[in-house]
Amino acid sequence: MQILLAYLGVPRNEGPEVDPSAVTNDARELYRAGEKRVGTDERAFIRIFTESSRAHLVSIANAYQHMYARSLEKVMLVSNFLETPLIFLPCANQAQKINK
Repeated sequence: MQILLAYLGVPRNEGPEVDPSAVTNDARELYRAGEKRVGTDERAFIRIFTESSRAHLVSIANAYQHMYARSLEKVMLVSNFLETPLIFLPCANQAQKINK
């Protein structure tokens, strides 16, 4: 619920522009906040998933796969907290395909 409220309250650029260095930083931050540590840093996930555009989320998922040889979606299934942000990835992927 916390992530949905944050998502509704944060303005974000929904354009197709993506900053590759920001994508790499966000993928790295998600790794550090999730897989690399015991427990999950929920704040990092909430910030990235609520402040990022669909195009940025798709790019993060692709970068994560490339950097860590793991699907971000599969990694997120490990934590109960991450079930909610998990809905953002398929939605972002689908919207990206429609907008092309």
